[in-house]
Amino acid sequence: MQLGPLLHTQTIVQCLMGAAEMLSFTELSISVADVVPPILTGFLDSGIDKIVTKGAAALFDMYESVLLKAMPNFFHTFVREKLNTFVKNSLQVLTVCENEDVSVNGLIDFRDLFLNPETALSEGATGGSPYGNVINWVWDLVNTVLFSADESGLLAMNDILIKPLTKAQSGQEGLVSFNHSLVDLKKAHFHHDIWNAFADHLRLGMSNLRLNGLDTFTEPFHIIKPSNKSGHVLENHITLGTDENSLDATFQFDIEVGGDDSPIATKNAMDLQVSMPSNIEIFADLFAAVDASNFIKMPLKNVLNLNCWLSMMAHTKDSIDTAKTSLHSSGLALHYFDMMFDNFTAKSSCISCSNKALEDFDEMMDFLAANDFFANVSYRGRSILSEILESEWMGGLFHSQIQAAAFRCPSGSDLPSNQIRENSVPFETSRQLVDGILYASMSVAQIIAVVLVQKNADVELPMDVAIELDVPVDAKLIDFTNLTNVASWADMALEEANSYLGSVHKNDNGQDALGIVNIMQSLILDDDGLLTIDIADQGFEAGGVVLSLYNVSLVGLDSFTSFDVLNATGAQQLKNTAKLDTLGVSVSMGLSVGEGNELETVTASLVLKDIELDVSFLVALDEGILGDLKLGSVMDTSNIFYCILSAIHTIGKFTDTVDLASLICPLITIH
Repeated sequence: MQLGPLLHTQTIVQCLMGAAEMLSFTELSISVADVVPPILTGFLDSGIDKIVTKGAAALFDMYESVLLKAMPNFFHTFVREKLNTFVKNSLQVLTVCENEDVSVNGLIDFRDLFLNPETALSEGATGGSPYGNVINWVWDLVNTVLFSADESGLLAMNDILIKPLTKAQSGQEGLVSFNHSLVDLKKAHFHHDIWNAFADHLRLGMSNLRLNGLDTFTEPFHIIKPSNKSGHVLENHITLGTDENSLDATFQFDIEVGGDDSPIATKNAMDLQVSMPSNIEIFADLFAAVDASNFIKMPLKNVLNLNCWLSMMAHTKDSIDTAKTSLHSSGLALHYFDMMFDNFTAKSSCISCSNKALEDFDEMMDFLAANDFFANVSYRGRSILSEILESEWMGGLFHSQIQAAAFRCPSGSDLPSNQIRENSVPFETSRQLVDGILYASMSVAQIIAVVLVQKNADVELPMDVAIELDVPVDAKLIDFTNLTNVASWADMALEEANSYLGSVHKNDNGQDALGIVNIMQSLILDDDGLLTIDIADQGFEAGGVVLSLYNVSLVGLDSFTSFDVLNATGAQQLKNTAKLDTLGVSVSMGLSVGEGNELETVTASLVLKDIELDVSFLVALDEGILGDLKLGSVMDTSNIFYCILSAIHTIGKFTDTVDLASLICPLITIH
């Protein structure tokens, strides 16, 4: 039997009975506790009425017990046989369903499907109920029973559906919990050495999602509401949350950066909670091009098969064969999506955190909230989500699912399974998405840095640390307070070198600069005063985004205003002090969004200002090993540093002080 004939109230009973091969009452029992004595009226006058009624009452009193005893058997035999005869004769007559051959062409106009004829006509539809009136009647009943609101604006569906269903799922009304892993991303190996230097594997996970406050559906609310602008668009407006019972989501977030030698090794599991202080409104306009003929002729046995409903979405042979499916060729698409809410709050707690700084994550999020970070992120996030859901990629995803559904439905398309394509529209990242990610990541990095600095601002500097030098027993260590034991000229040479490095001299441009700056400018710095380390082929390409890492530059190495190093304060102790105007790092990357676009240069920089360094070392330099070095090995400037290191048994830092006057705001520039 097809669905179409059952959509008309005047024929639904006839069609259902016409489908029955046999229908009979197998048992008809009745239990009667008492029978009201009969009252007879309408005779010649009231006197006769009274006499006849009394006579009937007397007769009734005589046989009431017999009547009560015989009543069940009377219905089970006589009445049941008469009913079965009537049903049998009716089935012989109702052999044909009058609307069985109904035919409707084109696409379904949802206004004619869900609205009564008068309203449908006023909204621009035909108003002729071409798809029957059962769905309209049922939908009116649903709106009346489920979507009616009480005095506080809460919908009846909260008590009728949501609370029982959520309690059955989670044990608590209004709560849905998914106690399993939702996202588990692992990267076990990095192809580039620069990444392997930091970590040999990475894992991100999200699990144990809990949504609370789902029993707060409130006005304004409507779903599957036909649009008055198009017969193929269904408008949806959902409102969730109240001032007393807000909507919130909690989930467990895991991050693991591994490697025995990783400088950033960490393993953390945290509970994150996001709450909406007020309600949230969701707007979604769904476009659905449903083939009316397939809808009317749908076999009743397929009504509960979702694939059969999806297979009704209209699509042409061209849209199936075309390599790139457009949004407009798909029979299902989101034409509009938006979310509205005032703001949200976030809280966290450590389940197990190897990084103790994460215990202060709440403080970081409070700082972010106070600086409107969440408000800006939510605005950007809503725009990005709308853009993705309304994109051609999403339309192509819908289209591929419709093709697959037509193949899976028993009465679906004849399209061969080998022509069922996956989504052929690639996901293309928009500039808005990239800008949003850059904004969020840089803001979070800045705030984390600021909070950590504030946390340690009042920490007292530790006293000098006693360090034991691990050297061979027979080693003869150089005494830096008396270098004449090594060579008679050693003290004077070190003093002259230190004097040159820390004093002002004219550079090649005729400008005054410290000796250390002149040496750096002539040997390792470029014309802009930067120490640039080029990095080749370190980047990735995904979703239409190309990101290439060009180079990393150290900024401020030409800004030394004081440089006093290698001052002996003990036999193996060297004190070093320096001052710089600026010191920082700059990372240069190439960014391209969209196919065929040229790479733009993105520069991210972090610069410190007015830095004072005070560092002391214990150095165990072996005089014997140093004396055995070949002269030729130290004649090349590129080897001197490594040769001296080979003669050192141990280096220990026992004091260090860094004074920072200010932090220049981190910058991202794109050009």
